[in-house]
Amino acid sequence: MFGFDFSFFWRAANAILHGQSPYSIGGFFSPYPLALLLLPFAFLPFATAYGLWTGLKLLLLAKSGKRWGFIKAILFLPVAFDLLQGQLDLLIFILAIRSNWLGVVMSTVRPQLAIWIVPFSAWNWWKSKKHDQFWKAASGALILYGASTLLEPDWWAKWSNAPKVAWQYNAQSASLFGLAKVLPFSHTAVSIGISILAIFSFVLLRPRTPRAFWQWVSLFNPIANIYSLAILFDQVDWAVILLSWLALPLSQAMHTNAVWALLPLYLILKNRFAPACDKSRQG
Repeated sequence: MFGFDFSFFWRAANAILHGQSPYSIGGFFSPYPLALLLLPFAFLPFATAYGLWTGLKLLLLAKSGKRWGFIKAILFLPVAFDLLQGQLDLLIFILAIRSNWLGVVMSTVRPQLAIWIVPFSAWNWWKSKKHDQFWKAASGALILYGASTLLEPDWWAKWSNAPKVAWQYNAQSASLFGLAKVLPFSHTAVSIGISILAIFSFVLLRPRTPRAFWQWVSLFNPIANIYSLAILFDQVDWAVILLSWLALPLSQAMHTNAVWALLPLYLILKNRFAPACDKSRQG
Protein backbone atom coordinates (compact mmCIF):
# COMPACT_ATOMS: atom_id res chain seq x y z
CA MET A 1 0.00 0.00 0.00
CA PHE A 2 2.70 2.53 0.93
CA GLY A 3 3.92 4.36 -2.17
CA PHE A 4 1.87 2.30 -4.63
CA ASP A 5 1.50 5.13 -7.15
CA PHE A 6 4.98 6.48 -6.49
CA SER A 7 6.37 3.07 -7.44
CA PHE A 8 5.27 3.63 -11.05
CA PHE A 9 6.99 7.03 -11.15
CA TRP A 10 10.13 5.64 -9.50
CA ARG A 11 10.29 2.67 -11.88
CA ALA A 12 9.77 4.99 -14.87
CA ALA A 13 12.71 7.12 -13.71
CA ASN A 14 14.74 3.93 -13.26
CA ALA A 15 13.94 2.97 -16.83
CA ILE A 16 15.50 6.22 -18.09
CA LEU A 17 18.51 5.62 -15.83
CA HIS A 18 19.04 2.25 -17.54
CA GLY A 19 18.56 3.58 -21.08
CA GLN A 20 14.97 2.39 -21.48
CA SER A 21 11.71 4.17 -22.15
CA PRO A 22 9.57 5.03 -19.11
CA TYR A 23 6.62 3.79 -21.14
CA SER A 24 8.02 0.28 -20.87
CA ILE A 25 6.66 0.43 -17.31
CA GLY A 26 3.05 -0.72 -17.19
CA GLY A 27 0.89 1.83 -15.40
CA PHE A 28 3.01 4.86 -16.29
CA PHE A 29 0.80 7.23 -18.30
CA SER A 30 2.31 10.60 -17.37
CA PRO A 31 4.33 12.90 -19.65
CA TYR A 32 7.97 11.90 -20.10
CA PRO A 33 9.26 14.99 -18.21
CA LEU A 34 7.83 13.62 -14.96
CA ALA A 35 10.13 10.60 -15.08
CA LEU A 36 12.99 12.91 -16.03
CA LEU A 37 12.37 15.19 -13.04
CA LEU A 38 12.29 12.19 -10.69
CA LEU A 39 15.57 10.82 -12.02
CA PRO A 40 17.50 11.69 -8.78
CA PHE A 41 15.14 9.40 -6.85
CA ALA A 42 16.04 6.51 -9.18
CA PHE A 43 19.55 6.38 -7.64
CA LEU A 44 17.99 5.47 -4.28
CA PRO A 45 16.31 2.29 -3.02
CA PHE A 46 12.55 2.52 -3.31
CA ALA A 47 11.88 2.78 0.44
CA THR A 48 14.39 5.62 0.80
CA ALA A 49 13.06 7.42 -2.28
CA TYR A 50 9.48 7.14 -1.07
CA GLY A 51 10.48 8.35 2.40
CA LEU A 52 12.23 11.41 0.97
CA TRP A 53 9.31 12.11 -1.40
CA THR A 54 6.84 11.96 1.50
CA GLY A 55 9.11 14.03 3.73
CA LEU A 56 9.35 16.73 1.08
CA LYS A 57 5.57 16.97 0.85
CA LEU A 58 5.19 17.07 4.63
CA LEU A 59 7.78 19.86 4.84
CA LEU A 60 6.01 21.94 2.21
CA LEU A 61 2.68 21.24 3.88
CA ALA A 62 4.02 22.34 7.28
CA LYS A 63 5.34 25.58 5.78
CA SER A 64 2.01 26.32 4.10
CA GLY A 65 0.00 27.02 7.23
CA LYS A 66 -0.23 27.17 10.99
CA ARG A 67 0.09 24.15 13.29
CA TRP A 68 -3.62 23.40 13.48
CA GLY A 69 -3.90 23.85 9.73
CA PHE A 70 -1.17 21.25 9.26
CA ILE A 71 -2.89 18.79 11.61
CA LYS A 72 -6.26 19.29 9.89
CA ALA A 73 -4.66 18.79 6.49
CA ILE A 74 -3.06 15.51 7.58
CA LEU A 75 -6.42 14.27 8.92
CA PHE A 76 -8.15 15.18 5.66
CA LEU A 77 -8.50 11.85 3.84
CA PRO A 78 -7.53 13.10 0.33
CA VAL A 79 -4.26 14.48 1.75
CA ALA A 80 -3.63 11.31 3.76
CA PHE A 81 -4.33 9.25 0.64
CA ASP A 82 -1.94 11.39 -1.44
CA LEU A 83 0.80 10.84 1.15
CA LEU A 84 0.09 7.13 1.45
CA GLN A 85 0.09 6.49 -2.29
CA GLY A 86 3.00 8.83 -3.02
CA GLN A 87 1.02 10.88 -5.52
CA LEU A 88 1.88 14.21 -7.16
CA ASP A 89 -1.13 16.45 -6.72
CA LEU A 90 -0.40 17.83 -3.25
CA LEU A 91 3.22 18.72 -3.98
CA ILE A 92 2.48 20.27 -7.37
CA PHE A 93 -0.43 22.28 -6.03
CA ILE A 94 1.53 23.66 -3.07
CA LEU A 95 4.26 24.78 -5.47
CA ALA A 96 1.76 26.22 -7.94
CA ILE A 97 -0.33 28.26 -5.48
CA ARG A 98 2.75 30.35 -4.79
CA SER A 99 1.95 31.67 -8.27
CA ASN A 100 5.50 31.54 -9.57
CA TRP A 101 6.74 30.28 -12.90
CA LEU A 102 8.46 27.20 -11.43
CA GLY A 103 5.19 25.90 -9.97
CA VAL A 104 3.47 26.36 -13.32
CA VAL A 105 6.22 24.49 -15.18
CA MET A 106 5.99 21.67 -12.65
CA SER A 107 2.22 21.49 -13.10
CA THR A 108 2.61 20.58 -16.77
CA VAL A 109 3.70 17.05 -15.81
CA ARG A 110 0.21 16.65 -14.34
CA PRO A 111 -2.10 17.76 -17.19
CA GLN A 112 -5.31 17.30 -15.15
CA LEU A 113 -3.96 19.97 -12.79
CA ALA A 114 -2.27 22.10 -15.43
CA ILE A 115 -5.56 22.78 -17.24
CA TRP A 116 -6.58 24.77 -14.15
CA ILE A 117 -3.26 26.00 -12.77
CA VAL A 118 -1.89 27.49 -16.01
CA PRO A 119 -4.82 29.83 -16.79
CA PHE A 120 -5.29 30.68 -13.10
CA SER A 121 -1.63 31.67 -12.74
CA ALA A 122 -1.55 33.50 -16.07
CA TRP A 123 -4.56 35.60 -15.06
CA ASN A 124 -2.94 36.48 -11.72
CA TRP A 125 0.32 37.42 -13.44
CA TRP A 126 -1.55 39.62 -15.90
CA LYS A 127 -3.51 41.40 -13.16
CA SER A 128 -0.43 41.96 -10.99
CA LYS A 129 1.71 42.91 -14.04
CA LYS A 130 4.25 40.18 -13.35
CA HIS A 131 5.01 39.84 -17.04
CA ASP A 132 8.42 38.29 -16.40
CA GLN A 133 6.67 35.17 -15.12
CA PHE A 134 5.32 34.46 -18.62
CA TRP A 135 8.67 34.22 -20.35
CA LYS A 136 10.23 32.38 -17.41
CA ALA A 137 7.45 29.78 -17.44
CA ALA A 138 7.64 29.44 -21.23
CA SER A 139 11.44 29.06 -21.09
CA GLY A 140 11.24 26.50 -18.28
CA ALA A 141 8.66 24.41 -20.13
CA LEU A 142 10.66 24.63 -23.36
CA ILE A 143 13.83 23.40 -21.63
CA LEU A 144 12.02 20.59 -19.78
CA TYR A 145 10.07 19.30 -22.76
CA GLY A 146 12.90 19.99 -25.19
CA ALA A 147 15.31 17.87 -23.14
CA SER A 148 12.72 15.10 -22.91
CA THR A 149 12.24 15.11 -26.68
CA LEU A 150 15.98 15.01 -27.30
CA LEU A 151 16.30 11.98 -25.00
CA GLU A 152 13.32 10.16 -26.50
CA PRO A 153 11.95 11.84 -29.65
CA ASP A 154 8.97 9.50 -29.98
CA TRP A 155 7.70 9.87 -26.41
CA TRP A 156 4.83 12.04 -27.64
CA ALA A 157 3.52 9.14 -29.72
CA LYS A 158 3.96 6.71 -26.83
CA TRP A 159 2.10 9.08 -24.54
CA SER A 160 -0.84 9.21 -26.97
CA ASN A 161 -2.51 6.36 -25.04
CA ALA A 162 -2.93 8.66 -22.03
CA PRO A 163 -6.14 10.35 -23.30
CA LYS A 164 -7.79 6.93 -23.60
CA VAL A 165 -6.88 6.13 -20.00
CA ALA A 166 -8.07 9.59 -18.91
CA TRP A 167 -11.43 9.00 -20.60
CA GLN A 168 -11.84 5.76 -18.66
CA TYR A 169 -11.03 7.56 -15.40
CA ASN A 170 -13.50 10.33 -16.24
CA ALA A 171 -16.47 8.00 -15.65
CA GLN A 172 -15.31 7.36 -12.10
CA SER A 173 -14.00 10.82 -11.22
CA ALA A 174 -14.22 11.98 -7.62
CA SER A 175 -16.27 14.95 -8.81
CA LEU A 176 -19.64 15.49 -10.47
CA PHE A 177 -18.25 13.73 -13.54
CA GLY A 178 -18.38 10.53 -11.50
CA LEU A 179 -22.16 10.56 -12.05
CA ALA A 180 -21.43 8.97 -15.43
CA LYS A 181 -21.01 5.72 -13.52
CA VAL A 182 -24.60 5.62 -12.22
CA LEU A 183 -26.82 7.83 -14.40
CA PRO A 184 -28.88 5.98 -17.05
CA PHE A 185 -27.25 7.86 -19.93
CA SER A 186 -24.16 7.33 -22.03
CA HIS A 187 -20.79 8.35 -20.67
CA THR A 188 -20.46 10.93 -23.45
CA ALA A 189 -23.88 12.47 -22.78
CA VAL A 190 -23.21 12.83 -19.05
CA SER A 191 -19.76 14.34 -19.65
CA ILE A 192 -21.13 16.87 -22.13
CA GLY A 193 -23.97 17.80 -19.78
CA ILE A 194 -21.69 18.32 -16.77
CA SER A 195 -19.16 20.22 -18.91
CA ILE A 196 -21.90 22.65 -19.97
CA LEU A 197 -22.97 23.01 -16.34
CA ALA A 198 -19.35 23.70 -15.36
CA ILE A 199 -18.95 26.40 -18.01
CA PHE A 200 -22.15 28.14 -16.92
CA SER A 201 -21.13 27.88 -13.27
CA PHE A 202 -17.70 29.44 -13.80
CA VAL A 203 -19.00 32.14 -16.16
CA LEU A 204 -22.15 33.14 -14.25
CA LEU A 205 -21.07 32.60 -10.65
CA ARG A 206 -17.48 33.71 -11.25
CA PRO A 207 -15.56 32.50 -8.19
CA ARG A 208 -13.72 35.66 -7.19
CA THR A 209 -11.19 34.36 -4.67
CA PRO A 210 -8.53 31.66 -5.10
CA ARG A 211 -10.23 29.52 -2.47
CA ALA A 212 -13.58 29.73 -4.24
CA PHE A 213 -11.92 28.93 -7.57
CA TRP A 214 -10.35 25.70 -6.27
CA GLN A 215 -13.65 24.69 -4.67
CA TRP A 216 -15.35 24.88 -8.07
CA VAL A 217 -12.41 23.10 -9.70
CA SER A 218 -12.81 20.23 -7.22
CA LEU A 219 -16.53 20.08 -7.97
CA PHE A 220 -16.07 19.92 -11.74
CA ASN A 221 -12.62 18.37 -12.22
CA PRO A 222 -13.09 15.97 -15.17
CA ILE A 223 -10.28 13.60 -14.13
CA ALA A 224 -10.09 13.35 -10.35
CA ASN A 225 -9.19 10.69 -7.85
CA ILE A 226 -9.64 10.94 -4.08
CA TYR A 227 -6.17 12.46 -3.74
CA SER A 228 -7.12 15.16 -6.28
CA LEU A 229 -9.16 16.82 -3.54
CA ALA A 230 -5.89 17.46 -1.70
CA ILE A 231 -5.94 20.86 -3.43
CA LEU A 232 -8.45 21.84 -0.71
CA PHE A 233 -5.88 21.13 2.02
CA ASP A 234 -5.81 24.70 3.34
CA GLN A 235 -9.62 25.03 3.51
CA VAL A 236 -10.60 22.09 5.66
CA ASP A 237 -12.46 22.35 8.94
CA TRP A 238 -13.53 19.53 11.26
CA ALA A 239 -16.81 19.08 9.36
CA VAL A 240 -15.12 18.55 5.99
CA ILE A 241 -12.62 16.18 7.62
CA LEU A 242 -15.52 14.10 8.90
CA LEU A 243 -17.20 14.26 5.49
CA SER A 244 -14.00 13.02 3.84
CA TRP A 245 -13.98 9.87 5.98
CA LEU A 246 -17.71 9.27 5.45
CA ALA A 247 -17.39 9.72 1.70
CA LEU A 248 -15.21 6.62 1.33
CA PRO A 249 -17.78 4.03 2.51
CA LEU A 250 -20.59 6.01 0.87
CA SER A 251 -18.86 5.98 -2.52
CA GLN A 252 -18.35 2.22 -2.23
CA ALA A 253 -21.96 1.62 -1.21
CA MET A 254 -23.38 3.86 -3.97
CA HIS A 255 -20.88 2.66 -6.61
CA THR A 256 -19.89 6.18 -7.64
CA ASN A 257 -17.06 8.53 -6.72
CA ALA A 258 -19.38 11.47 -7.36
CA VAL A 259 -20.03 11.29 -3.60
CA TRP A 260 -16.71 13.12 -3.15
CA ALA A 261 -18.28 16.18 -4.78
CA LEU A 262 -20.04 16.70 -1.42
CA LEU A 263 -16.75 18.04 0.02
CA PRO A 264 -16.30 21.05 -2.31
CA LEU A 265 -20.07 21.53 -2.35
CA TYR A 266 -20.05 21.85 1.43
CA LEU A 267 -17.26 24.45 1.25
CA ILE A 268 -19.07 26.39 -1.48
CA LEU A 269 -22.28 26.52 0.56
CA LYS A 270 -20.36 27.37 3.72
CA ASN A 271 -18.66 30.31 2.03
CA ARG A 272 -21.96 31.43 0.55
CA PHE A 273 -24.12 31.31 3.65
CA ALA A 274 -21.74 31.56 6.62
CA PRO A 275 -21.03 35.32 6.10
CA ALA A 276 -24.77 36.01 5.82
CA CYS A 277 -25.43 34.11 9.06
CA ASP A 278 -22.66 36.05 10.83
CA LYS A 279 -24.18 39.34 9.70
CA SER A 280 -27.66 38.32 10.86
CA ARG A 281 -26.29 37.43 14.30
CA GLN A 282 -24.50 40.76 14.55
CA GLY A 283 -27.68 42.57 13.47
